[in-house]
Amino acid sequence: METETIDVAAPEDRGLWFRRILTVLWRPVEVFEALRDDSDEAAEERQEPILLIILLSGMAWVLATSFAGTLLDNTHPDQLPLSGILIPAWAFLGGFAIQNIVYWAGGGLLLFGLKATDSTADYRQARHVLGYAMAPLAVSILLVPLRLACFGSEI
Repeated sequence: METETIDVAAPEDRGLWFRRILTVLWRPVEVFEALRDDSDEAAEERQEPILLIILLSGMAWVLATSFAGTLLDNTHPDQLPLSGILIPAWAFLGGFAIQNIVYWAGGGLLLFGLKATDSTADYRQARHVLGYAMAPLAVSILLVPLRLACFGSEI
């Protein structure tokens, strides 16, 4: 009886790009050098981690606005207060929309700048570089509960 072999990535390689989300914070050169590999397989492995970075950075960006600090207030007669369940949905949808625009348009602007310096990068590489450059903003979402605990509705 023949056994069929399945080509599966080694377990240590499966989460490599997810680990690089945090690695980019203290060893960015290593991560950005790894982005030079623009094969279809490498780019496919980076897609989900970059989506996570975009989502988290967008949510952090939206939650850092002055409008976000007034969402639970009942002091403005023109503004309806959002319930606690709608705020994460608002942050998710608003952050995803804003960061998608930044990711796609910013990737194009970055590519324009790279081409001006005679780079051989393509549009996908420019977007992925921009995506990993957003990692500090994505990690800043961890500060939102701290801000709420310290300042409450005064943020």
